Formats: sequence, structure tokens, C-alpha cells
Amino acid sequence: MRRGFLRLAPLLAAAWLAAPGLRAEPLVLSLPPFIEAERGATLMEEFLSLVAERTGAGFALARHDNAFSYMDNLEDGRFDLVFEGPHVLALLAEQGVATPLAEFRHTLSYVVVVPREDAPIYELRDLAGKPVCVGPSPDPFALELTASIGNPTREPVLVAVADHRRRIRQLLGGQCRAATLQTTRFLTLEDAEGADELRIIYKSADLPGFGAAVNTRVDGEVAGRIAAVLTSAEGAAALRALAVALFGDEAPMTPASPARLRELAARINAYVSW
Repeated sequence: MRRGFLRLAPLLAAAWLAAPGLRAEPLVLSLPPFIEAERGATLMEEFLSLVAERTGAGFALARHDNAFSYMDNLEDGRFDLVFEGPHVLALLAEQGVATPLAEFRHTLSYVVVVPREDAPIYELRDLAGKPVCVGPSPDPFALELTASIGNPTREPVLVAVADHRRRIRQLLGGQCRAATLQTTRFLTLEDAEGADELRIIYKSADLPGFGAAVNTRVDGEVAGRIAAVLTSAEGAAALRALAVALFGDEAPMTPASPARLRELAARINAYVSW
């Protein structure tokens, strides 16, 4: 069986098996590994019901053992519909593995923050060799951070911390010298969470949004129907829970921006070619 090596979240796999009139084999949907399978099943339940109804294609949610196997499966094209950050989608598109369909209408950028009183740290190059708290792998902001520095000899030591509030606690507790945060997360921090103890040393340019891409092997008509669901008003309502989990607010999806993703892929490759 083509996907026998993938573990499927039981809630969505069961939902597919119980749904009448669907394809004999489900398409595999993937969320980033920092979203646990059971939570992902809850977040995506309404969307999966809607997309099955509109496309006639059943879906099952992949369960990821770890970030390394997840990346291997991504690069090998073992997922049919992928929700991911722009860096991952840009590289999948460039490699011909997947076609980006839509992105959340959400301004995606990040800031690098340090404790307000940390006088030696004023710019990214001051972080050379120092621990920086970033999101769990694969974290698009961590990749953008290293690409922005542009010199592998001056890279910081990246420390993966899943929750942005925990990232701040570790920063203020001295375990890291800086931390990356989505700009919107930073702007909504309360003083009680440490907002008044932080200062920004870097803000990224706006990036293409977190989005969805379909594997190039998926039938073109099915891919088109999926894209239509993603960008519809009904799709926005069905994906509201996922958007809130990712950004803290609802954000409908719009068609993907291939040109911006190509630019981002070129930027990543320029860095990796060092």
C-alpha cells in the first residue's frame, strides 16, 4: 500500500472509513508536527467534512513521530495536502513535490527580542554563538533568522521551545539570550507575560502567509476543488479553529502567491549554498 509507512490519526481515519461514497484510499493530510494529532483532528474535523463533501475525496490525518521523519516524508512527497509555513511550501514547490493552493490572509512576520537590560545585544550579529529560543522544528522563523544573518560562521545556537510564552519565560530566566516571536504574538503580550521587559532588535519583512499545498500527483480536478474549498467562505469558517490556533485570530485563505514563494525559495537557497 502506498502509504503503509504513515501513521494515521485514529479520529480522522475512522471518520474517513465511516463516510459513504468516498474513494477507496484516503488522501493524507498533514499539519505541522507541533500540532499534536488528537488536537489536529479536532481542529480539522469541520474542514475535513466539508472538503470530503465538495470533492468526493476522503482524507486521513497523518500522525508524526518526530520532526526528522516528518521532514523526510515531506521531501519524499508522502502527503497529499500539506498545511505549512511559507518556507516549507516554497521549497516543496521549487522541488516539484507540491503546488501551493492558498495562504491565510494574515500578515506573517516575526521579531527577535532580547531582555530590555541586556546591553551587549543590539543587532543580529551580536547573537553569534549565543542561544536563541525559536519555535519547534521545522520553524520558518528560525530559518529566516539564520538567512537574515547571512554568514554561517556567525549563527546563533537555536533552542527549540514550542510555546511562545514559554519562550519568553526561558529568555527572561536566562536560558536564552534572544527569542523569536510572530509579530502579532509580540504585540498582544501582556506586561504580566514580560512585554515591558523586552526590546526588539530585529523585525523581518512580511512573508507569504502560512498556507496549504497539494501534492503534484493529486488529480488536477480534485486539486481545483480543494483550492475552491480553501478560499470559500465556508472553508474560512471550517478553518477558523486552525487559524486561531496558529495566529490567535481568524484569517480566511486567499489564492497562493507563486512569485513571492519563488523569491523566498531563492533566498533560502542563497543561504544554504554557503
